[in-house]
Amino acid sequence: MKSDVSCNTALQCATKGAAMVVFPNSCLPEGWKAEKWETCCKPKPATCDKGAAATLSKVCVRPVGGGKELKAGAAAEVVVYPKGCMSSSCTKKHKTVCEVKGKDGKLTVTGLICLENTGGGGPCTADCNGGGFATCQTTTLKAGSYTVTLGGETVSFKVPSTLGNFGLCAGKQW
Repeated sequence: MKSDVSCNTALQCATKGAAMVVFPNSCLPEGWKAEKWETCCKPKPATCDKGAAATLSKVCVRPVGGGKELKAGAAAEVVVYPKGCMSSSCTKKHKTVCEVKGKDGKLTVTGLICLENTGGGGPCTADCNGGGFATCQTTTLKAGSYTVTLGGETVSFKVPSTLGNFGLCAGKQW
């Protein structure tokens, strides 16, 4: 290494052939190639510590904070819902996770809703409010056309645009 090169103390992901290593600083041995952090340390998908993962069956897009106007230069809120009618008195929601990724107008949503049936065979209220939902936000959107996909459900929209009271949705909760 040249004497005028300094190393920062940040961890550095690097590869050499099929080998992948995280080095303690930015100075890499000869033949190693610096990589993005995600190459070495892929985040683990969210899992349920308690309850069970519900099947997600509905996705909606709406302006952040309510209203009906999706505006250029603002983010949109994405809401995902579990499939089924779960009683609010007999269902406990343990965890909700939602994430939006993508580019070029194609956004993919992943999510997790962990639910537990707490009814124990007893009577439950006849409502469908126990499953809840998970929300996340897009990055700032430019004017243009977009699609948001959750599994086999896709919502298409334009920015700027005016949406209905509940946004635009695809899929069915029950």
